[in-house]
Amino acid sequence: MLAKTNQGFHGSIKITGANAGGARQLPMRTHRAARVAQFRCWGRRKVAQMILHKFQLVVLGCLVVVIAGWIILSPPGKGTGNDQRLSRMVRTENWGWRLLCVENRLPSPVVRLFHVDALRDRYKCEAQVINEDFLVSGYLTKALITLNKLPITPTNPASRSSI
Repeated sequence: MLAKTNQGFHGSIKITGANAGGARQLPMRTHRAARVAQFRCWGRRKVAQMILHKFQLVVLGCLVVVIAGWIILSPPGKGTGNDQRLSRMVRTENWGWRLLCVENRLPSPVVRLFHVDALRDRYKCEAQVINEDFLVSGYLTKALITLNKLPITPTNPASRSSI
């Protein structure tokens, strides 16, 4: 005689009378077994795609944390007045170049999502404004250097000997 207990998903089946040893309980399918059976019908390709997608999200999250830390921990300019402004100008110009490299290496949807091109332009414009202020104040000057004896073809050994 079979008697089924009604205990929900984690219930059990009681078999009575058929066993000489008394009632024995057979476990029903557990939640973990149901999840494993669910993934079996998906196929290995789908599971591999899920794992790859999770890995990509983790890598993107780590990249965002590293860039945020890089921005926060970049050292402030030392000194006072013009020295500090010069340090800021150099740092913002460097950030403009870094963002240009990031823009060239990341996929275009990510660049558009984080507005990397606008940020790069803002850093470069800020550095240009500070540079122009220094030129007007006389703190920096422009100098042109002319080199007269440049070889026409630097790989030609004959032109190197005439320098």
